[in-house]
Amino acid sequence: MRLRASIVIATLNRHQTLLRTLPEVLKQKDDFLEIVIIDQSDEIPKEFLDFVKKEPKIKFWRFSIKKLTTARNEGIKKAKGDIIIFLDDDSLIFPGLIKAHLENYKDPEVGAVTGREVLEDKPNYSTKGKGQVITKRGEIFPNTTSRDKGEVDSLWGANMSIKKDILKKIGGFDDDILLIRDETDVSLRIKLLGYKIIFEPKARIIHLQEKKGGTRFDKRLQWYFKFFHDEIYFQLKYFSHRYLWHFFWRKLRPVLACMFYYGKGHPRAIVLPFLAFGAGIKTYRKNKGSRYVPLRIGIDVHHLNAKVTGKEAYALGIVQALVKIKHTNIYFLYSRKRLPLSPYRFKWRISRVPGFLWYFWSLMQIKLDGIDVLFAPTSYILASLVPAKALPVVHDLAVFRKEFKSLLKARIIEKVLLKRVLRSKKVISISKFTALDLQNRFHLSGKIEIVYPGLPDFKKHPNPVPILKKYSLKKPYILSVGTVEPRKNFSNLILAYKSLKKIKNRYQLVIVGKKGWYADNILALAKNQKNIKFLGYVPREDLRAIFQEAEIFALPSKWEGFGLPVLEAFYFGLPVITSNVSSLPEVAREAALFVNPDSKESIKEALLKLIKSKKQREELAAKGKERLKRFSFTRSAKKLLGIFNSYVK
Repeated sequence: MRLRASIVIATLNRHQTLLRTLPEVLKQKDDFLEIVIIDQSDEIPKEFLDFVKKEPKIKFWRFSIKKLTTARNEGIKKAKGDIIIFLDDDSLIFPGLIKAHLENYKDPEVGAVTGREVLEDKPNYSTKGKGQVITKRGEIFPNTTSRDKGEVDSLWGANMSIKKDILKKIGGFDDDILLIRDETDVSLRIKLLGYKIIFEPKARIIHLQEKKGGTRFDKRLQWYFKFFHDEIYFQLKYFSHRYLWHFFWRKLRPVLACMFYYGKGHPRAIVLPFLAFGAGIKTYRKNKGSRYVPLRIGIDVHHLNAKVTGKEAYALGIVQALVKIKHTNIYFLYSRKRLPLSPYRFKWRISRVPGFLWYFWSLMQIKLDGIDVLFAPTSYILASLVPAKALPVVHDLAVFRKEFKSLLKARIIEKVLLKRVLRSKKVISISKFTALDLQNRFHLSGKIEIVYPGLPDFKKHPNPVPILKKYSLKKPYILSVGTVEPRKNFSNLILAYKSLKKIKNRYQLVIVGKKGWYADNILALAKNQKNIKFLGYVPREDLRAIFQEAEIFALPSKWEGFGLPVLEAFYFGLPVITSNVSSLPEVAREAALFVNPDSKESIKEALLKLIKSKKQREELAAKGKERLKRFSFTRSAKKLLGIFNSYVK
């Protein structure tokens, strides 16, 4: 589909200049849809009005507010094109500029384009680019030495284009920016959405640099007030608070120039920078959580390691979904190691300090980063140090149940820390069952939000045969997956399997999962049983092959906060046997055969039923595929974004 371009020009008292520049734009009549002029002047010469009236491609609008960002936002509303090219009112464009901009949008990852600038009195400047590069500390450097096309961090306002749908998503230009950084601000929000900004050397303009008129024409001290306001506001919006000292050091020279060179030591000039900084801080606080100020989200991911199990799979799935969703939050990931994620939205905070010292190191980083919310998907420890900002995820309350005999250390840590993090504004539960358990035990009125897991990145294995040989597995086999501990109820599953005397010689029972507490008692039940395989922890690459080749999946657990392996079994088309207690009926519904987990006979009957009936296996597998559609990490991540927003409203 051919993209259409609208050209938007905001102008103030530069009609004679426009009479020079507009004819050059109109020469490229086949390349654009319209020219939208937003005129903020009090008086408009008759000759200019006569010119625009006779040109059908020019859409002329009077606008009373004398502010560039507001005028550009008005232009966005009026423009009909897919791409909006913003030009300064004192810009002469070179032939082919519009085509050069549009050519870049063939790549769907491109969200904006910026081009060259040639100064009228410095023709050799045409060899240099005008994109901008932004450092992690907030320094902004014009990319003036660039000769080649490539990706940059920020647009240059006199010659830039942006997809209209992106401008709608980010809310256009920030009207609270008084003087500068409006293009840089909108650029960072485009980058945070995950789009590229391209410097295109073929898109060239002559910047006439008119000294009179224009939306930024101002007295020097008024200019400095707006400058300092915008600089501190912009710094606080996007960059870690740890760099504020560096920011003020960079601004020392303009502060002194304002006070003593232009202000000549006048008391008003001396206090003006501080008043401006204070006004910028006030603007930042006022807009916190709005569409203009990105939320600063901390995520505790230090439990993510090579061995991904239930909680870790939930955390990883949510983070990966947040990467893919187009939004403008900034994330700070607190960890002991780095994961491959988007560089613009995710700022890593890595430390390998030992033991509990890591939590205190992370607490210091959280303060410096100025985060709004700390999302804690796997652990309560770091969240308990900042309960007011914490958003904890409660997977289950098994440690509060005496019959599961969890380790004393785990019971003490979870009970003490959970009560502390429940002071938070919101608490996430991964199922309705766990939410009800939380409500009954802690009476958390209105604080609980249910954010279901989805299916982790799982795909069918292209060649499962070598994997089965690696683990000495023979088809057909019954599969069960989970940490080897009493509440998973592997004991009754093993006893039920052992009672299938004729069938157990034909079917293997394969149990996958790392050792948990009291695992030795469970492992002892399978001693000298050649057809019962405990594989321990299995890498996900191998696990998908084991799932893929299984015939039946069984999870007769006594207590689950959710039961993620059930979704994995649904994905691979396995008929599922699971318990009729805790969250498992909520997850599986009609797509599973339910058993009483305390009854070995009930588990045995379910196994026999599925082994004997191929038709029932196929029916359950089909229902499982359908049930799986109800769970998605993308859907859950979108809900999570709404919960993040509630923390700053």
